[in-house]
Amino acid sequence: MKRPLVLLALVWVPFLLIFGFAAPALVDAVGDSHPHIAFHLLAGSALATAFVVVGRLLRETASGVQRVLLRILLAALPLAVLGNVLELVAAVRRLAEDGWVSRRTEDLFGSEGGLHALAANLTIPAHMAAMVLTFAVVVVHAVQRRRRLEPVQPG
Repeated sequence: MKRPLVLLALVWVPFLLIFGFAAPALVDAVGDSHPHIAFHLLAGSALATAFVVVGRLLRETASGVQRVLLRILLAALPLAVLGNVLELVAAVRRLAEDGWVSRRTEDLFGSEGGLHALAANLTIPAHMAAMVLTFAVVVVHAVQRRRRLEPVQPG
């Protein structure tokens, strides 16, 4: 059960980190740019690592349902990673435009955000799909493991 839980953490933690990196107290203190870049570095790395874990799980898994879920994850995770990389490029470009000073960048997150907005339209659905699929992998794995561990009752 260890690998499915590691996978769950690698996919869900980046989503949860958004709330810390976008916290008003942090943004007011240091601006958006530095936390934004740090977030995309961490999120992209975690999601890329999740892709590797999915590959390992797929080689070990005999269950048909798990194999289907993991194969779909093999498609969703690279899209989420690509989106994060593109968002990172947009954030670094903005930081450079601001003279490498971390400032508030709310405009990056709106419809006028250009590359960032476009990339977010890739990242968000792919990451959300990966979150749902990963949760399903954990549940299916737990149910199947429990069935294997249940003692057989004499008839």
